[in-house]
Amino acid sequence: MEGRIIGSVIGLGGVGDDMGGGMIGSIIGSGGMGDGMGGAMIGSVIGLGGVGDGIRGGMIGLVIGFGGVGDDGPRSVGDDVVCVNFGGHGIVPSITKKLVATDHIEQVKIGKDKPCIFLEGVNSKTTIIQYDAHEATDTSITFSLLAENFVAKNIGFKNTYNLDGAGHPRVPAVAAFIYGDKASFYSCGFIGLQDTLWDELGRHYFEQCYIEGAMDFIFGGGQTIYEKCTIQVTADALYQSNGGIGFITAQRRLSADHPSGYVFKQAAVVGRGLTHLGRAYGPYSRVIFVRSMLSEVVVPEGWNAWTYVGQEENLVYAESRCFGVGSDTSKRVPWEKKLSDSQLRDLTELSFIDQEGWIEKQPKG
Repeated sequence: MEGRIIGSVIGLGGVGDDMGGGMIGSIIGSGGMGDGMGGAMIGSVIGLGGVGDGIRGGMIGLVIGFGGVGDDGPRSVGDDVVCVNFGGHGIVPSITKKLVATDHIEQVKIGKDKPCIFLEGVNSKTTIIQYDAHEATDTSITFSLLAENFVAKNIGFKNTYNLDGAGHPRVPAVAAFIYGDKASFYSCGFIGLQDTLWDELGRHYFEQCYIEGAMDFIFGGGQTIYEKCTIQVTADALYQSNGGIGFITAQRRLSADHPSGYVFKQAAVVGRGLTHLGRAYGPYSRVIFVRSMLSEVVVPEGWNAWTYVGQEENLVYAESRCFGVGSDTSKRVPWEKKLSDSQLRDLTELSFIDQEGWIEKQPKG
């Protein structure tokens, strides 16, 4: 079998010691080991000791394929692709991990029973998990995360549907679905066209990430800070052909006391075509841009109430100390919020998502 297979993968405890670490159950290629196939893709192998089984050491958590897909030869061959679980309950920040610099064409899901996983690649342009599913939001997802305490670094997540500008029907095509609490992403890429990043539930932190799309390409009910991220708008060819204008966010906050909201700090909003900063996906939708560069792609009105026209007083859309051509607020919707300094601190400091220090406790690579 062409392509590199991980022969044995051990947990922190090692093999045969008294620490209770251990080996992942199995790593299986779709063609089998040594069958002469041209680098069949490893499926999505997630191995943990299980919940409550007493395993204390860190385990290898996920092996994503390498070699290729199907029977017609290897798509590409690179280094081992490994996602490390750093302990079933505690966080072990010292484990090293390495992922292949290639594309992985498959749908990957990390279930809620697989917490504490660290996924690291070479960089987000060469280590990519991609797929082209579309139509239904919940079945089009390339990468699904339901577990808590997750870290990704230097990984690209992509849904390739309609990226070639072929003008296929405009339907959801999700690159990543984030449903677990305490998830952080560093120097990762999220690429799609419609509904790229489904940031749905939990507290999340994105730093120096690249997020690309045209329509509602950051959406959901997450409680999230996006810091120093590039927001790449691609609302030109596909959406401008019929006079449409894109939307960056569609945040879904359902009540006045719900903690969710999207905060963009020192972001760069750039790209092609025209876009709103966001539209209301929930009656109390909340999105804030702080100290961010807003280019000419941002339309003067900035925001859209969508199906909540007449309820705009409940929406929390705000900007503070932004700059660039698109930051002129003189023609913004009249219901854009003017937040006080104390309100801005409460909503934009790291404590908005992290009051117990979980980000600091997670490994950074």
